[in-house]
Amino acid sequence: MQYLIGCANNLDFPGLSALALAAGAAAGGLAVGRAWRRAQAAMVRIPPESAPIAAGQPLRFDPLTGLANRRHLEQALSNVLALSERATLSLAVIYIDLDQFDLLEDVLGINLAEQIVVQAARRLQGMVRQTDTVGRVGGDAFVIVQPLAGRPEDAAAMADRIVAEMALPYTVDHRNLVVTASAGVAVYPGDGTQARDLIRRANQAMRRAKEDGRNRWRFVEADSDRLLEQQ
Repeated sequence: MQYLIGCANNLDFPGLSALALAAGAAAGGLAVGRAWRRAQAAMVRIPPESAPIAAGQPLRFDPLTGLANRRHLEQALSNVLALSERATLSLAVIYIDLDQFDLLEDVLGINLAEQIVVQAARRLQGMVRQTDTVGRVGGDAFVIVQPLAGRPEDAAAMADRIVAEMALPYTVDHRNLVVTASAGVAVYPGDGTQARDLIRRANQAMRRAKEDGRNRWRFVEADSDRLLEQQ
């Protein structure tokens, strides 16, 4: 067995070691040990590739893209939130959804449409830092957890880049296709303190971005997002 605290490539609880060190800097030397032990407790045992997956063992990764699946992402986010709370650090959750993907599936078929999903996942992996986590949470939906986003402007810069790079052409079946994406950004602790709440509110902000014309992103706006949810 290998024991890893993941990086952007492995996607196994990235950001925990960095947050542990930050917790120590913020709260004193004893906090380093406490935070690091918490990070170690969250480590996942990764079996060798040749080892079979035991019956009943929960899947942690999306089989199409290799990204963290929703369950694994929520677990990773919960662990990062615990360290962020201890060190009074901020964190951003960015929810990304490809625009008009259902129409794309109708035109291209599921197999070709999934090639775009795979390429989109690779682009997102290429944009993040080692302290970030990327997960696939739906057919064409992704979430990025961005620890240590010290100011809303940090998350805004990432969202700007995501929207711009996702709109670059995709090569599918020897054709170049432009598929845009919309995104929503929730910031801890102002927009929520629990993993599922932050993901849900980022999703609501993403839906508002689509309502505003797609190919853009929005921060959480509680009143506007609540009205949209009720529609």
